[in-house]
Amino acid sequence: MRLFGKHLSQGVEKVEFIRSLISYEGIDVPSLKSSFQQAVDEYLEDFTEKGVQPERPFKGSFNIRPGTQLHRRAAIAAQQRGINLNALVTEALENYLQTSK
Repeated sequence: MRLFGKHLSQGVEKVEFIRSLISYEGIDVPSLKSSFQQAVDEYLEDFTEKGVQPERPFKGSFNIRPGTQLHRRAAIAAQQRGINLNALVTEALENYLQTSK
């Protein structure tokens, strides 16, 4: 999501998959792009200086290795419920996270 100030002179960029907002300024599109790149570099430098990892992007998918028996049981359970394996795993994770609060 991009939010620009008057006359495209300022911007606030919501970078995909991170919660932070990155602010930048410029007088035209090339200077906005350059300023945005510099703002991202500074964002990453801040984490390096603090000795912590920057927010890790999450794209919404990951691989698991449940073993053959658990994989088979999960696939059968999903089929019996009329859902796919991804939906079953998502539901299981949501239930686990809800009950582990």
